Amino acid sequence: MTRPFQTKIAIYFFAILAGSWSADAAEVTLRPQSHAKGSLVLLGDVAEVKSEDLQRGAELERVELFPAPPQNRSKLMHVRELVELLVLHGIDIDDLAFSGVRTTRIYARPQKSKVVPTGLLTQTDQPAEMVVVARRTLNRGDIVRDTDVELQTLDPKTRRFQLATERRAVVGMEVLTPIRAGQPIGLNQLRKPILVKRGEVIRVRARAAGVQVTTTARATEDGSLGDIIVVQSLENREKYSTHVTGSRQVEVYATGVIATDASRSAARSPSLLTEKR
Repeated sequence: MTRPFQTKIAIYFFAILAGSWSADAAEVTLRPQSHAKGSLVLLGDVAEVKSEDLQRGAELERVELFPAPPQNRSKLMHVRELVELLVLHGIDIDDLAFSGVRTTRIYARPQKSKVVPTGLLTQTDQPAEMVVVARRTLNRGDIVRDTDVELQTLDPKTRRFQLATERRAVVGMEVLTPIRAGQPIGLNQLRKPILVKRGEVIRVRARAAGVQVTTTARATEDGSLGDIIVVQSLENREKYSTHVTGSRQVEVYATGVIATDASRSAARSPSLLTEKR
């Protein structure tokens, strides 16, 4: 690769990291607060999605993020968590522009009441809640497989913390504390598997428009798939943000899509582009 061509790539990446996005990028505006419309929180529940491509905008609004909070509870989500979830769902964030608030509070779907003939209000009958239960004993460090779990009706006496209500919320996750066979699985008992460990020398990739630059760096923290972690250049020891894409592999995290992070990212990341391919 010639030096003029490398310079051209560096300028191109610097423009991306600085937030110079195409006019047809879809805009995701996070709302200060929202209510789930069903048992799952969708992107369209927490943000307003605008796109020149109406079909893509509708598809983005239907992206499922996580189970809705229980009644009388709420969940606080940061925009960084939203970005991680979209990456986990295979959404290309290179042409998404994020705006609005930095955090949003999400509430469960409001309960409806019905009028009885006497004119008195009573609560709507609630269907039995289903939760994910272990089919076998799961030990610390195990990766949950689809055959390890099943859905069962929740026994109110067993309620504690936030229980998983869908298989996909637990499949592929790593077990933090032992779970007995027949025991409902709490979300606090699981975590995403660690793919990058602190101190490891890992592969760093920056790419756009079919052009790719690859180098190595040292991870300064642990990271799971989609996590945002800081790595340190082996050449000049400068640090910059990336997101985890695989085992011992990260990509330059285009924080330029978040307006308030653009200046910080532009100051950190250009050092990657001067390293050897």
